[in-house]
Amino acid sequence: MDLLHRVPRAPEADIPGPADAADIDRFILKTGFVVPNDLHEWLMTSNGPVVGPGGLFGIERAGAADPDYTIESALERRPHYAAKGWIPVAGDGCGNFYVVDTTAVTPSGNPVYFVEAAEPLREAAYSVASGIWQFLRFLLRKEVGHSYWPFDRERVLKDDPDLAAVATVPHAWEI
Repeated sequence: MDLLHRVPRAPEADIPGPADAADIDRFILKTGFVVPNDLHEWLMTSNGPVVGPGGLFGIERAGAADPDYTIESALERRPHYAAKGWIPVAGDGCGNFYVVDTTAVTPSGNPVYFVEAAEPLREAAYSVASGIWQFLRFLLRKEVGHSYWPFDRERVLKDDPDLAAVATVPHAWEI
């Protein structure tokens, strides 16, 4: 949370509070996803802060500040993600998404991939973290000046050794 509060954001952009159990239950019913434990924990920490290059997505809830920064709205724009078991959790500000793969598991949770909007095969371009907490640390650190993620193999694996075991898509440094 300290890192989240240090990331630059628009003056009017507050850090939202957590989703509650009823919000998450509605999301599960609406989308059919089983929310991975680490993503559930994150949503119960902060639900959709508009920080980073393209915002961190939350789930729909009554009184949400910006419906464009919800997982549901991202799934409406990319419905094929649901068929792959991908939950979009952030944008990069250029129309690309970071997604949690609910079909793959690491010791840290579910891997996070970067998916380019222009990718004709609708495949993940590369893996960026072994779980949501690692992804959040990487993304937020990058926003406060740590520029090595996701392409510096040695430094990324030092901070996220479980990423080495992700074999479902290439790693960023392999591209």
